[in-house]
Amino acid sequence: MRYMMLFVLILLAGCGHDPTNDDTDADRKITLEQYYYSEYEERLRALQLQLQADGYKVSLPHSSEHNGVIEWSIYSMAEVMVRDIASEDEKAQNYAERFGVQYDGNGFPLE
Repeated sequence: MRYMMLFVLILLAGCGHDPTNDDTDADRKITLEQYYYSEYEERLRALQLQLQADGYKVSLPHSSEHNGVIEWSIYSMAEVMVRDIASEDEKAQNYAERFGVQYDGNGFPLE
């Protein structure tokens, strides 16, 4: 009985980690969406053109009322490696600063 318990514990200990799969997630490609908003439609349109020129797919500007103020928003999409998400966020922050808009973070499309 003691050996059987030891055998089960060894089996369970080995099931939680696959050493051949350590870097696979970092090399996986995903669709990354990044969200921008502003009270100024023209700023988002300028950003939209720049993002398209840089190879991103970009939505059309959309307006909505938020706390009595009209806000405009767009989102961009790009295929990136999981390991590149942080650098893409940094690029998005730089775009937002350059065009005077707000960066609202990233997300992933529902599949």
